[in-house]
Amino acid sequence: MKIRPALGLALLAVFAGTAGAQQTPPSTSGEVREMDPRLKRMDTDGDGQVSAAEKDAARRNYLRRVDTSRKEPKPGSDMIGGRQISELVFTGTGGVTLRAVLSMPADLKPKSRIPLVVTIHGGMGDRDFGYLRTLAAPREQGAITFSPTVGLFNEQPWAVLSIDYRRSGGKLYEDVIAGIRHAKTLPGIDPKRICAMGGSHGGKLLMEALPRLEAGELRCAIAGSPFMPNAYVSLMQDIDTPPLDGLTPSARQQLLEMRQRMGGGRTRSREQLEADSFEMTADRIKVPTLLLTSKGDDQVPYPLLLATIDKMQKAKAPLTVQVAELVPHGFYWGRENSMARAGRGERSPAEDREEEAARAAIMQFLKQHFR
Repeated sequence: MKIRPALGLALLAVFAGTAGAQQTPPSTSGEVREMDPRLKRMDTDGDGQVSAAEKDAARRNYLRRVDTSRKEPKPGSDMIGGRQISELVFTGTGGVTLRAVLSMPADLKPKSRIPLVVTIHGGMGDRDFGYLRTLAAPREQGAITFSPTVGLFNEQPWAVLSIDYRRSGGKLYEDVIAGIRHAKTLPGIDPKRICAMGGSHGGKLLMEALPRLEAGELRCAIAGSPFMPNAYVSLMQDIDTPPLDGLTPSARQQLLEMRQRMGGGRTRSREQLEADSFEMTADRIKVPTLLLTSKGDDQVPYPLLLATIDKMQKAKAPLTVQVAELVPHGFYWGRENSMARAGRGERSPAEDREEEAARAAIMQFLKQHFR
């Protein structure tokens, strides 16, 4: 099965749990709709559905391909739409070399100090530079996808730094902390005006990093559908007890599939699982935080975030919550070729409005803290 770049990106959602890989439902008129092309490429036996075995095969194929992607930075920088794009490396915890992509206004005046947004991708770590550019640069020809949210960042007199983290080993949130601290050292950056935005797994790592940052290291934080707030609840708790009993049927099915892939957490105790859960330390967060979630998100269901929200509110944390009703996972980036849309058809006008509202909330929040 040949995996094109756009499909490779789409598979990231499957790997993290956004399966969505059911047969496209028939229309109410009786006409059977064509299966979503992103799923059809994985349907190797042609039965109109994507089985767990076909997902695993696609996952293995993608992992083989991503290891051969471009991992060395280009020398110099590119000019895209009035922005200077540079590929960088920085040192993470334990001396590991990590990648980053920086977007700066090309007309930056000497001795200027501008705000910076650190963006943190979701899914697996150890990404190539091509992928990291999609969360830093304006739209560029040949890009595997485009985020309208990142496009808006590049229209502002701000810098944008997309950072990577390890695929495995150690505490991955430490890589996020290292990336934030590296951002403060970049020429032209105001170290007192740095905000970070992470989605899905990147949102989880950001939420884990926030209580461990020194005061003043980060001006604000934005977490879009942060993955697995409480690992014990997601992997081990009886699915018929709160808050899991409040999941939609599709969210319930995806949770069960994730448990099967991850072994249900059976090799770890409850204490170990909860120790790796940002819900446990959420009441220690002092950084102003915007949390974006959606009742239409099946990968990080809204009910699973309620305990974190309640804990932060009781601790009087500087928290702002925006809840959408319809949009699926990834709405905060608004990416093209999103696997979360597989089987759902094109965005409806109502979903468009919700994505636009999310972008407006993100921009308002950043402008407020960058003043």
